[in-house]
Parts: sequence; C-alpha cells; structure tokens
Amino acid sequence: MNNILVEFGALFALAMANLWHPSLANERTPPSALALASPTLEIGFPVRQSLIQFFYVPQQYEEPNVEVYLTYRSETDLQTVHLETVGPEGRAAGVESVFTLDADGDQERELFIIAAWPIKHSSVGTEGVYYRIYVYRKSFQNGEDLQVQRAHDIESKLGSGFDGTREGVKVSFPYKDYAAIRAALASVPDHIRGHR
Repeated sequence: MNNILVEFGALFALAMANLWHPSLANERTPPSALALASPTLEIGFPVRQSLIQFFYVPQQYEEPNVEVYLTYRSETDLQTVHLETVGPEGRAAGVESVFTLDADGDQERELFIIAAWPIKHSSVGTEGVYYRIYVYRKSFQNGEDLQVQRAHDIESKLGSGFDGTREGVKVSFPYKDYAAIRAALASVPDHIRGHR
C-alpha cells in the first residue's frame, strides 16, 4: 500500500503541473500546498486497492473547487485520472459520502460520491444543505483499456435536492446516504435498473 501512495504522489504532482499551463502563469500560480477536502480513501473501484482523493483548489474570485482524482493499478502501471471538478454553490462543496453499489443490476459496482453545500439565506427563511450525487461506472475501451465514465442514467434516477427549510417551509431530500440510495435503487424493477 505504501508503494501505491508514493507512486500516486508522483503522478499527482505531474497532473497538477499540467493544470497550470505556462500560458496561464500570469493569471494564476499553483498553490504552495493543496488542502485535502476529505481523507484519502481506499476503495474497490474500478479495481481493488484503488485510492480516491479530493482536493480544494483555490479560484481567484470564488470559493475553491473540489477536484476529484482516482488512482488505480492497471495491468501495466499506475493510472491517475481526474474524475470531476465540483464547483462551489455559494460555498465550497463538502464530501458527504463515498461508496460503491451495484446500481444497475449488471453485477458491477458503480462509484457514488455525495457532495453537499451548506445554504443559508436568513432574509428569505432558507437554511439547509443542497445535495448532488455523482455516479461513475467502469467500461472497457476496445475490449482492453479501462475507462471510468459518469453514469448520468443512474444520477437522473436520484436527482439532486435541498434538505432543510426553504422560504419558511420544511423540505427534505431523501438520498443523502448509502442506505437511502440502496433502498431507492432496490425498489426499481430489474428490467428498468439494468437499462442504460
């Protein structure tokens, strides 16, 4: 496991260097140190002993983005892919939950990331949390190369939403955790779940 962390560090440094292309040097400079938005997690997606990391990346006039990176070992080497940029919604996103679940009945687990943004507008009686669910599945390009892609079909079944008080009215978003998402997807008939 230590070897994968060392290799990840080297690949991540290279990826970050590519983010700050020389033509942008006058507009922004790389931060001296990136802050983790969540602890580094070992997950079984897309293969065993993969790592997922979330970094806050400063922006010039807004709250930071959360950049999501996935590192896994392929048959030949270590791969690091940028999964997502989660932008601010007034404030920077927080990572509420990360888990895998077979969401479409194909016997392969998908990766779920639940992002959350605290919302507070006292003047209009609104306070709570906005949730958005990101889902990824693996596929094989040309029968060999492993790819990780957004599963928009699964995301659309769950949606996104607000949980709290909106303009003085209590509202609830049901899909805030693993148990709720698992129950919701289990209630969808198999012939619909398996349809992409």
